[in-house]
Amino acid sequence: MDYQIVNEKLLFIRKKWQFIGENFYLLALIVYILSQFLPGTMFPSLLPSDLLYRITQVSGFLVILKMGLFDFEIKDGKWKNWLIYILLGLILWKSCADAYQYNLYYYYLFVLGAQNIDYKKLLKIFLITMSLLVVVTIIAAKLHIIPGLTMGRFGTPTIRYALGMIYPSDLAARAFYLMLAYCVFKRFSFNVAEYVGCFAWTLFIYFITDTKLDLILMLLVILAVMIYPYLITVFEFLGAKIVVAGTLFVTGVSVLMAYFYNSANPIFNLLDRILSGRLKYGHAAFEKYNVTVYGQFIRQNGNGGIHSPILDYFFIDSSYVKHLMMNGLIAFTVIMVIICVLILRNMQVKAYSLVLYTLFMVISSIIDQHMLEISFNFVFIALLADTSYFVNNLPRKSKLNGEEIK
Repeated sequence: MDYQIVNEKLLFIRKKWQFIGENFYLLALIVYILSQFLPGTMFPSLLPSDLLYRITQVSGFLVILKMGLFDFEIKDGKWKNWLIYILLGLILWKSCADAYQYNLYYYYLFVLGAQNIDYKKLLKIFLITMSLLVVVTIIAAKLHIIPGLTMGRFGTPTIRYALGMIYPSDLAARAFYLMLAYCVFKRFSFNVAEYVGCFAWTLFIYFITDTKLDLILMLLVILAVMIYPYLITVFEFLGAKIVVAGTLFVTGVSVLMAYFYNSANPIFNLLDRILSGRLKYGHAAFEKYNVTVYGQFIRQNGNGGIHSPILDYFFIDSSYVKHLMMNGLIAFTVIMVIICVLILRNMQVKAYSLVLYTLFMVISSIIDQHMLEISFNFVFIALLADTSYFVNNLPRKSKLNGEEIK
């Protein structure tokens, strides 16, 4: 077979029908976001039990087909890159199969499929799709089409509303990630109306869900918009390597704190109360299971949705502890490498809004389990996508190296 002729024909088809490949990916992306969003709502109670998994499979098939028709190349040794992608995909699939949870594998497919597609366009699709889904879910809950759960806090008269989601903290996490994505789309530059809107959104979510940690995160996002020029100065001063080292330090400390947690230690107890029991249950995961190479199934019993009283509650909220224990050491290493690459590359090209996106995700993942759920966290899609819109993302006025940049 003449591989050069085959490759030339593929290149001709791609140039002529490039828009088809991109739209193919956008369709698959919307389908996958939908399949990831619905399990976090009360809609599955109205659907056949295996429908969402089938929708996920369809989205995966579509993105693989798109890559095969429009992305795969054998010219100039590029087949070697694809061989690495395929081998890594098989390893991640093995990890997910052992954990009985395939979020990492399907997210990986969509990261590969996003090659050279405008990330600004993808982020816009994400914002529109997620905003519509959240609004529809809230309306469905208020119209009693699906249950709108209300919950309390032990020992307090507080009532928390889920508004169609399976748990109030899930609604708060969605609100945080949605607002963060909007800030990134706007490159951390707001007008007065947007400041007012984000403050109102933050307060509304807090009063509805009574989720303090997400309140702090949302306020920090707004603060980041306000002091964005100064954050750039800090990034320029620190440099990419120190920012990456700080990221690894924070994630490592969060895992080690769970591992070494001791209920008899008053400092650990204070931190555990601040983190709403996350250290306690993270430590329980280390006590019950060992870290494996490829992953393992861990049965968890959470409070989300409608269920009988839970007598043996056990749920791993920290994304780092969860994926280290469930997906194994190799997959966890891959995740951390991707995070580091995102920070390093975006620091080098001054795409600071994407650096902040990654750092906020890193911080949020200490307290939530949504790192690999694309309907929450969309930052990994930027790994291979075209992020030129965010390059040299400097504010209109800031002082860097003693010079004013306009």
